[in-house]
Amino acid sequence: MKLSAHPLSSPDVKKGLAHVQRDGFLAARLRASFAIMAQQGDALATEFYKRLFSAQPQLRPMFPADMTAQKQKLIDSLEFVVKTLDHPEGVRDALKEMGKRHVGYGAKPEHYPIVREHLVAAMSAVSGSNWSGALRDDWNLAIDMIGAVMRDGVS
Repeated sequence: MKLSAHPLSSPDVKKGLAHVQRDGFLAARLRASFAIMAQQGDALATEFYKRLFSAQPQLRPMFPADMTAQKQKLIDSLEFVVKTLDHPEGVRDALKEMGKRHVGYGAKPEHYPIVREHLVAAMSAVSGSNWSGALRDDWNLAIDMIGAVMRDGVS
C-alpha cells in the first residue's frame, strides 16, 4: 500500500514526509460527493442549521435572524475548500482568517465537533443513496482538519 497524505494536511505535518504525495483519491471523492450535494445547496444548509439549532438551541443567537446569506456562505465556503484540495496552502490562510472571524461571533473550540457532527449528518441526509460510511469518514476527517486550521488562526 502506498503512503499518502490527506489533501488538507498542513506543511508542518509534512515536513518529514516531503516525499509523500497528497491523497488524490480522497480529494476526488470529496469533490464528487460535494458536486452532488451542491446541487441541493440550500437544502444542505437548511438541514444543517435545522439540526444544529434543534440539538444546540443556545447557538442560535450567534447567527442572524435571516439565515439566507449565512446559508450561502456555508455552501460557498465548502465549495472553496473542495476546489482547493489540490493546493491547500492557498486555503489555509483563508481558513485561519475565517477562524478569527468566528471567534468574534462567539465560536469556541468545543463548537467545532458539534458543527462537524451536524454538518456530516446533513450531508448524509441530502446525499441519499450516494452516501456511504466511507464518505462519512472522509468528511469527518476533512471537517476536523478544516476546524483545526480555523482554530490555528486564533492561537
